[in-house]
Amino acid sequence: MKIDKTITPNKQQAVGVQVKPIVMCDHGTDVYSNGRFKMQRETGETPNGNKMNNKWVLRDNDKLIDFDTYRNDIAERNNIVLKDT
Repeated sequence: MKIDKTITPNKQQAVGVQVKPIVMCDHGTDVYSNGRFKMQRETGETPNGNKMNNKWVLRDNDKLIDFDTYRNDIAERNNIVLKDT
């Protein structure tokens, strides 16, 4: 699976476009979403076949955007604000 980074706010910021941060709310244990984007822990495989090992994964309508060990690193890279309920 190929990671699609064409829709992330960071790409738009790189060309000087002002982008509002994406706000994602906590919807239970290790799940953040806002209707379009969803960030949660997953145990599958990375696009090149390595195990995720319960890493945080950011998806846009089920399309893999980014993954990392720490959710705050994903949020910072993709201009996301995480809100706990």
